[in-house]
Amino acid sequence: MESSGRRVGTGVTRRRAPWRGATLAWTLGLWAPAVAAQPAAPRVEVDAAGARTAVPRDVFGGNLEYINENTPAVAELAGSLPVMRFPGGDADSEFRWDRALPPRCGRPGFDWPAAAALARRSGAGLYLETNILRSTPAHAARWVADARRRGLRVAWVGIGNEVWGHWDRGFRTAARYAADVRAHARAIRARAPGTRIALSIGTFNEEAWNREAIRRTADVIDAVDYHYYPNHHEQTLARPEEVIAGAEGIAPLLARLRAMLREEAGARAGSIQILFGEWDGASDPPPQSQVSTLITPRAYASWSMADALFYGAALGEMITGGVAGAMFYEVQGYRFGAIPGHWCMPANHAIRRPKALVHQLWREHFGDEALAVTTQGVPRYRVEGPTNWDGFAGEVPRLRAYASLAAGGQELRLMLVNRAAADVLQDVELDLRGFVPQPDAQAWEVGGDLLGTNENVGGPTDAVAIRTRAVRVDGPRFRIRLTPWSVTALTLRRGTPPAR
Repeated sequence: MESSGRRVGTGVTRRRAPWRGATLAWTLGLWAPAVAAQPAAPRVEVDAAGARTAVPRDVFGGNLEYINENTPAVAELAGSLPVMRFPGGDADSEFRWDRALPPRCGRPGFDWPAAAALARRSGAGLYLETNILRSTPAHAARWVADARRRGLRVAWVGIGNEVWGHWDRGFRTAARYAADVRAHARAIRARAPGTRIALSIGTFNEEAWNREAIRRTADVIDAVDYHYYPNHHEQTLARPEEVIAGAEGIAPLLARLRAMLREEAGARAGSIQILFGEWDGASDPPPQSQVSTLITPRAYASWSMADALFYGAALGEMITGGVAGAMFYEVQGYRFGAIPGHWCMPANHAIRRPKALVHQLWREHFGDEALAVTTQGVPRYRVEGPTNWDGFAGEVPRLRAYASLAAGGQELRLMLVNRAAADVLQDVELDLRGFVPQPDAQAWEVGGDLLGTNENVGGPTDAVAIRTRAVRVDGPRFRIRLTPWSVTALTLRRGTPPAR
């Protein structure tokens, strides 16, 4: 995770006001659309008989930092992920895989043996993030070899963290970094043949740096690692509909990265994967040094459904766009964690921030083969942005839908992301091509309140939860009512087509 050097604030004076349920007034006092009757239901067409693409399960990964507290709750969440980036973020400059963690705060963190044991126990793969300051290529190679000796899947090895950023202790020129990457690739593959090497690249503000690094390493890398943070207002209250809209920036970003690879990597461009080694949608809680302000009953966007709705569409856009792996930031952390706190900060580990629940819906309920989806009649809103280097400006659809097949084609699974209040969107018409469902279906949903949160507002820690409901289906074309501001996973089982 980068420091505050990269983030941009808006300088807008904000007014405090609640946003709950169908209310469309926002605290900025800048957003007050007129209430109107909902138009005809949007239509979602799913082609279950057409082209299919494999869903890369590693897109559902996360960052496990060594300073995450090693407790059953944290280990359980980390262990449910298909891949963990470790040791995660800037803290890697202090971490060495072959040394015990120094005592701190009387709480255990994740040294290498603890992280390796967790990965072995859970079957999670690893994205190993090397220490470019306190390590050497040979030292990193021994780490990869040790992981393989333990029977662990090493999905990728990333060389350093955000070495292109001046806030990172490993900051260096593109030429120097390229030489480091080449040396690491040579040493690691000598000890562990076939290891996939990831090159860290920066935002479009580092365009020249990125191009030079890719050009100098194209023959030895297997992936570029991009960190996607589209809406970072540090120490401010982020505007929730801008947070949600950040997912719309993923498709143009991927197009830009692929164009860069074609121009700089030549014949190898098609063999170089795109990873999101870190990603999240908002950053508005105050820094930990101002932790006393957290007693204010305020729903920060980072900890609410606003960021969860960003997650709901971001994962779908990554899958649609062919991202090979993505690790949300992060399993546990004061500001960005799915679970609050860290090894030096006491916290209620029973809390799951809403984004963690949406991430769980995707991991547990999306299928193995993605299908083509088209939509019609979806209402939109506009954001002016951008709010950061990767912020999105433009028209934002209130509904995003993603579909997949599972269980050998016997199940059709949909993710429906409703980014609207009840007076804007309620019913959605689904039109399934090549799939006749059974009449009884099951839905799992998270949502109902745009700034719903499980902490810091004096309410229960399970105010936002995964709730299930039965759905009655009347053939391959039917309507479903969506909860406002929600992400819904819907599973349909294949039925018998009617006799002709």
